[in-house]
Amino acid sequence: MIPRHSSVPRPGAVPSPARAREYFAVSFGNEGFKESDAWLRRLDHSIQRQHVAFRTGDDAAAAALQARLASAVVGIRVVLAGPEADVYTLRALALRMGAVDEEVFLLVTPDGSRRVHCPHCQSTTVTDRPVGEVVVCTGCQKSLVIYHHFSRRTATYLGYMVDAEERAKEDAA
Repeated sequence: MIPRHSSVPRPGAVPSPARAREYFAVSFGNEGFKESDAWLRRLDHSIQRQHVAFRTGDDAAAAALQARLASAVVGIRVVLAGPEADVYTLRALALRMGAVDEEVFLLVTPDGSRRVHCPHCQSTTVTDRPVGEVVVCTGCQKSLVIYHHFSRRTATYLGYMVDAEERAKEDAA
């Protein structure tokens, strides 16, 4: 559950389609495809749309989004649908390319995967554990608590070492 005061983007309820010239949808997995397809069907038939589907938010999905946004004009909206880790990663890319929050619609499916940043080794660990639980860093093997602080720039939650305070006391002694 996202705390009331959090930096995590809130997808909320399925947004109503805003008036736009064009919609570019990128979906991940079967559930993401179904969500974005259903959302696009709600649009007025006169509005141009394109839907590309990927298994995950990998390099191919990022390349497709970059290519489309590189030639975009005013009036395009981006729809990202699928697991949280994929949606937020591509959202961060869209924002780096100049999109603003109001131009990007997030349809997060119940998959629950998230990316956790380790401040100790700078690695990113993908996990299905919820915020507040512990995950082992894939880079340095430290046990990290998944904190509700979310970097919109890197699309990662901050992880902090479970016993950091105890270790600091031991080191000081």
